[in-house]
Amino acid sequence: MLKRNSLISTELADAYTSANYVVQAAQHCFTLEIGTLSIDLSNLYAEEGVNTACFITACNPFSVLMSTPINVARQAALLSEIDMLKLKSLTGHGESIGTAWRELSFLVLGITYEQSMELAIKHQQNAFIWCNETATPKLVLTR
Repeated sequence: MLKRNSLISTELADAYTSANYVVQAAQHCFTLEIGTLSIDLSNLYAEEGVNTACFITACNPFSVLMSTPINVARQAALLSEIDMLKLKSLTGHGESIGTAWRELSFLVLGITYEQSMELAIKHQQNAFIWCNETATPKLVLTR
């Protein structure tokens, strides 16, 4: 876990770490797990000619539950910004095993770490999933 400071509780950071991050790729869906090499992501990098990705959402700012219409609007705003950066994205969702938590998200391909952090902060997210050239997802806390 990459941490900027300690405004996020250990319990919440642990929940983010243990969640699954599902990517809906063209050929098949695959799941990213924090700290575990993703062969599927590595293959996607090769197919798309990139070596970085970010799994991010705009839903539920600072982990405060919002209504579906608000979250849909927030996701549309995030997608618009991804499009303005001229980056490809795939849809997905984060989900917690053993609970009903499920949050719409995007896997953004070819994005930089700095762009990922800027998007996460702008969209009031506590964290995002950073994937560098190793294709091993890492949790990055923003606060």
